[in-house]
Amino acid sequence: MSAKILRRTLWSLPPVLFCTYFLRKALYGSGNVPEMAAWLLFAAAMLILVAIQLAFPIAGMIGDWVSRFSMPGGIEIPPVSYILADRYERERRWEQSMAEFQKIIDYHPEELSAHLGRVRVASRGFDDGKLARKLLRRSLRKLRDAESQRALRMEWERLMKEKVKRS
Repeated sequence: MSAKILRRTLWSLPPVLFCTYFLRKALYGSGNVPEMAAWLLFAAAMLILVAIQLAFPIAGMIGDWVSRFSMPGGIEIPPVSYILADRYERERRWEQSMAEFQKIIDYHPEELSAHLGRVRVASRGFDDGKLARKLLRRSLRKLRDAESQRALRMEWERLMKEKVKRS
């Protein structure tokens, strides 16, 4: 960031020099009021150019410095959201739904609903019992809570009964 400020400072050097020249002309000129006003306006215009050149990089640098206190660096974990996963499942867009459930599991491995959704999509959407069984085993390893594991097994049994009825 400082290289950007340095580069902008070099570009703002000519307007600063013009500003000092115009201020000098206004102070040590003929003393004529309209002439002094014109030189002061030119000086103000040059200062505005300098402010435009330097304000954004300096503000960005200050913002980065302040953000380190309020938002420390590291991996940002997004909140749990089933909006896309459920929508894709309703629309029978199985690949996208599976990807969204997987994304939730990656960030929140103890989230039971994501594990249930992933197994459900594999069973119903992909109609792949082998994949569904594989995902079930993975989910059972990730879920530590006995109640969550029991709920996942119950959902598995329900999906298998549903699959038998469809056949």
